[in-house]
Amino acid sequence: MFKVYYYGSNSSGRTEAYAEAAGSRLVIKNDEFQREYPLADIKFRRGIGSAPSHMFFADGSSCETFETEEVAAILKVLEHDTRETFVLMLERKWRYVLAALAFTMMLGAALFFYGVPLLAKAAAYALPAETNRMISKGTIDMLDKQLFKPTALSSGRRRELDMLLMKISEGLPRDLEYKLVFRTGGKLGSNAIALPDGNIIVTDELVHLAKNDNELASVFAHELGHIIHRHGLRTLLQNSVISAAAVFVTGDISSLTVGIPSFLMQAKYSRDFERDADSFAIERMKQLNMPVKSFADMLNRLSGERQGGKIPAYISTHPDTAERVKSIMKEAEKQ
Repeated sequence: MFKVYYYGSNSSGRTEAYAEAAGSRLVIKNDEFQREYPLADIKFRRGIGSAPSHMFFADGSSCETFETEEVAAILKVLEHDTRETFVLMLERKWRYVLAALAFTMMLGAALFFYGVPLLAKAAAYALPAETNRMISKGTIDMLDKQLFKPTALSSGRRRELDMLLMKISEGLPRDLEYKLVFRTGGKLGSNAIALPDGNIIVTDELVHLAKNDNELASVFAHELGHIIHRHGLRTLLQNSVISAAAVFVTGDISSLTVGIPSFLMQAKYSRDFERDADSFAIERMKQLNMPVKSFADMLNRLSGERQGGKIPAYISTHPDTAERVKSIMKEAEKQ
């Protein structure tokens, strides 16, 4: 038996009473009256939190009670539908709330660290060659307007470096065009920028900084690693989950083309991407019998400019130089 407040069908006032199950019927009574209702016909609405629960009867009367579990137990005898809604369950059982929150956080972390990179990688490789060329051209056009000046390197020197890139890129997938684009960097200084179509922008300042062509070859090989693995586009897509999904599902890249040129200039590659590009460069230099140590020497020289107060963009967008040099030197010692 449990306490209820009874509301008659013709009255707005409430009457205190008690209720109990008697077979297949619910009996509501006090010292002045008694009512009986079939359990199967009762409509039950569970209260949220500390609010009372309500029972509605066929004659228009109703009652409310704070003894919610008592009512649920009685009505479940006849398999009446008293199942808690998910929201009510969470309201009443806070442990479920914490468990659901923890699960959501773990799922979100898994999607961020694993799902998003996989989606971005698939989308980057799915972009057609024409799209890569369009993005690359837009990047060069923007830089020519805002930063670059024509190269001052002689035609002979440019041919030598073109031949050097041909040597390093020999045997690589031919779905990309591997070419050097020479410019005077100005404020950009010593730098090399990998573009999605296979072009590599090389500044005069970088060429002058190198002590020999092996050092330049190491930079070219590193940038080829970024190109082969689509690091630029993958980083962009990972930072724009919605855009990555749109490209992968619909193939529509219009939302990306406006921001890509600026992004390719400012992006900091992840440590994993840097390791991939470094490993690619080291392997290519070993295959071509070039001294791996030249790669470390070039990075140290670029880092030396930073320590002298001039921060080359190549270093600012390729972090953890000391750690990278240490790893490269280990490989050089094996050569």
